[in-house]
Amino acid sequence: MPKLCDICQMRVRDDPIHPDPGFAALYAALPDEEDLFPWLGWCQSAKPPVLYLGIGTGRIAVPLHRAGIELVGVDAHPGMLAHLRQRDAAYQTLIARLQLERKFDLVIGPSSILAEDENLAAAVRHVRPRGRVGMELMNPHWLSSGRHDGVRLNRRPDGSSEMEVDYRLPDGSVTVQVVDDMRMCPAPEDWCGWAHRTTRTSRTVRPTSCWPSPSRPRQRSSVRPSATRRGPAHASPSRRWRPSARAPSGSGGRRPRAA
Repeated sequence: MPKLCDICQMRVRDDPIHPDPGFAALYAALPDEEDLFPWLGWCQSAKPPVLYLGIGTGRIAVPLHRAGIELVGVDAHPGMLAHLRQRDAAYQTLIARLQLERKFDLVIGPSSILAEDENLAAAVRHVRPRGRVGMELMNPHWLSSGRHDGVRLNRRPDGSSEMEVDYRLPDGSVTVQVVDDMRMCPAPEDWCGWAHRTTRTSRTVRPTSCWPSPSRPRQRSSVRPSATRRGPAHASPSRRWRPSARAPSGSGGRRPRAA
């Protein structure tokens, strides 16, 4: 029986600077997310609207909207937004360059969108006082712990890494998402220090909940930027973690990097 990677029909690249049309087509072909935990709860507890960074084709955004959540969406990929605009409206820009003339009670960034320092800083810029940032990051312990079905991390001689993620679509075909120059997300035990260092020029980031298990493919956290510049960040582990019911094999249901 051939391996999954031997029968792939297409390879697409996750590159926000030079968007690949096939990348947008891949996400448009995936079913909408059914498991909205914890995003729905966070959004329901925030004053609307919620700023959604990396909204993509709306796999999570559209179900949130159906649940009554008012969103302001941002994505850099014109193809993603072309699909989304058939369903909802959004802004096209690189997240790091985002400068909206308003602030939000909640800013969310699923799919490792906020793993980039400049993207997290942009999220914090758009949070109201006492507001929160909700994010999802890939767990580097899980990624480097061994082989995972549908996910491959390829080390290059120059020390850089390329990640491949297999997506089996509803029609049975397989598309491989390629992430060039893969940057590892911070480990759960380093998360607080990373968040503090990334945003120290503006505010201290205080995590209010996180999923720090090294055996999980993804970690989610809700953080509250504080007006205080000093003092250590702290994290309170959540008792609940549940993988996505629609996640591609091994991928954790998220885009591995900002797009």
